[in-house]
Amino acid sequence: MELAASIAAQVERDEQVRAALYARQAEALSRQRVAEEELARATANLQAAALDVETANTMLASHLGLIARQNTRRAPVLRLPHELLVLVFLEHDAGGPRLTATPFIFARVCRAWRDVALRAPMVWTYMELDLTGTLPNASEYVETILQRSQRLPLSIVLRAHDKVDPNAMRILEHVLPNAILRARDLKLFTSPNDYRRPEIELDKSILKFLQLPTPHLRRLHVSLCCTNLEGASLLPSAPKLEGITLLSRFPLRNLVESSLRNLLEFQSYCVSDPDDFITLGAAAPNLQSMDIHAIFDTAAAGSLPLLNLHRMRVRHVRLLSFPHWLDCFPAVVDLRITLRDTPVPAQITNMPRLRILQFDHSGAWPSNWSCAISLLRRLPQIETLILHGEDDTNAFWLEWAMPINIELLVPRLHSLVIRDAEFQAEDEVTLFMAFLEARATVQVESNPIKLERLVLQDTAFPRWLAPRLEACVGAVEIDGQAV
Repeated sequence: MELAASIAAQVERDEQVRAALYARQAEALSRQRVAEEELARATANLQAAALDVETANTMLASHLGLIARQNTRRAPVLRLPHELLVLVFLEHDAGGPRLTATPFIFARVCRAWRDVALRAPMVWTYMELDLTGTLPNASEYVETILQRSQRLPLSIVLRAHDKVDPNAMRILEHVLPNAILRARDLKLFTSPNDYRRPEIELDKSILKFLQLPTPHLRRLHVSLCCTNLEGASLLPSAPKLEGITLLSRFPLRNLVESSLRNLLEFQSYCVSDPDDFITLGAAAPNLQSMDIHAIFDTAAAGSLPLLNLHRMRVRHVRLLSFPHWLDCFPAVVDLRITLRDTPVPAQITNMPRLRILQFDHSGAWPSNWSCAISLLRRLPQIETLILHGEDDTNAFWLEWAMPINIELLVPRLHSLVIRDAEFQAEDEVTLFMAFLEARATVQVESNPIKLERLVLQDTAFPRWLAPRLEACVGAVEIDGQAV
């Protein structure tokens, strides 16, 4: 009996414990469900709050940006129309030496300038590559210029050793052809250290890129030496070429003749090859202006007349004495000569239409005014004389005022222009005035040869003497203002 009662009591206790545990479990589950519901609500609230914060931040940033832009627009330069701002960019380049990075600098000033620069392809038409050093990002730079300039012609400057490094040449062969095709102005420079090197082959020089067509090219500037151009045909298609400037020997016979058909201006600051002038006479019928520094020996026989050459500049009076040039310049109207201490040759080129003569003071040599007087005796057709330079002109006015010269020297002269004269030498102003007054009293065949016009530009002539000038000259102009 006792055993059965004990077992029954144990079972009852177990049932009570189990019931208590079930009740505890139910209570815990109830609390869990309540906590989960609260967590879900809190999570939803948190997400909503985060979304609200993000929206508020976006709206705040937008509003602050609007305020910043409104404040920025208060700057006078940003109130300019975009077209005028582009003109400012372009004028910055025109006002001095152009810098490769200039358009990139404009594009980094502010968002407004960047937008304007990127929408103005004409701002991106200048490209400069220095091949004498490393070429970091050369491909990206050229491709950026080509893309942002759209299809506009380019001004390109290439600086290189005469012999380009093979690695650099491989880069150039990849990026340059498309640029050369769009070149309007092309300048090729060499390192000064290259001038005494032996000749190299064309395929190792940047001149090889001149074998490409250049349909937009208008001006070519070459300062490269030591390249073997034997048998080369350069500029195969340059129908718009108008100007060539040479700072080093560059035989024109290596240019395809058709590329010279529209050439208007030729400048040579080196010792030119005589055959260049045969080429110009045969292939450049429209040449209007020529500037010559020096020539090897004498001009080659057979030089052809340049029938449309109106302006000519020579750096030495001897250049007018070449036998084969005597009848090559029948149309020259304007001649500039650098005065040096050398006599005038016995025979000079015949220029029947010459009317304007300019004497330039070289700065490195004293001016030979006796040479100038001698040349004026040979050119009685001169109507306008220009003196340019700071040299002492005492000897010039003194010799010209001599009775034999005042009556016979350039009787058709009606305009005298003096630029940059310092009038600092003793009696220089006095002698100048004496010449003008003497010429005003002279008559040739009962006709006065008084000067009709005197122009003084950037000179140190004393302005208080202007009334005396008016008495012996028809019209006087000093620094752009009529007296």
